[in-house]
Amino acid sequence: MGGGPAHGRWCVIGSLAGQIHRVRQKSPCGACRMRNANSWGSGCNDQLGGGALVTTPEDAMQRDQFLNLAGAFQGGLVLLAVLLGWLFDVNPWQYVAWDARSWLWAGLATLPLCSLSLLLDWSEWKLARDLRELWLSTLGPAVAQCRWWDLVLLSLLVGVSEELLFRGVVQMALARWSVVGAVLLTNALFALVHAVTPAYAVLAGLVGLYLSLVMILVEPPNLLIPVVAHAGCDLFSFWCIRRRQQRLL
Repeated sequence: MGGGPAHGRWCVIGSLAGQIHRVRQKSPCGACRMRNANSWGSGCNDQLGGGALVTTPEDAMQRDQFLNLAGAFQGGLVLLAVLLGWLFDVNPWQYVAWDARSWLWAGLATLPLCSLSLLLDWSEWKLARDLRELWLSTLGPAVAQCRWWDLVLLSLLVGVSEELLFRGVVQMALARWSVVGAVLLTNALFALVHAVTPAYAVLAGLVGLYLSLVMILVEPPNLLIPVVAHAGCDLFSFWCIRRRQQRLL
């Protein structure tokens, strides 16, 4: 999180937060929202379909811009994965298994990442506070306007696109020469893509290392596991951001 940052997050959060940080729109404060809402017909705490906190036309526009930006960015990663897969003769879909055992492992692999997200959401450690402030300032206003299905679909898109590219194509192409080297180089690149801050780059790199390991430690390697873990963690992280942002309004 996928996702700002850490995606997750915290995987997606670095990518999205980095993009949004460059084109972020100003978000009105809670008092301004209330004043604007009086003329538009809804209060600042009104809950619309799916639990979205949309109070003004500007809020709806912010939501649309966020989803369009995220969709374009993550969709670009899918196209890049397809191109690189063609160039290096790697078919990432061959590493996907859909059996019940795979889904069980995928669900179990999601739990440690969600636990990490929860720890970062609750902790008063300075690093955790700094990350929360970054996530809220870059992603909070837009995420608060999203309906639950927006976040589910976005998390799935992030999980599929980033894992398809990094674990499915880059890692498996490099693994022809060295599995250890492939894991290290892939996640150095993964950290670089999420390098909104140095601390977040390190966190993203460690999370990426975990995702690489849960893929290759089963026999045969299964891309479904990191995809589900990544998407599930991002969805949980978006929920944490949304909950904190709504408390500020």
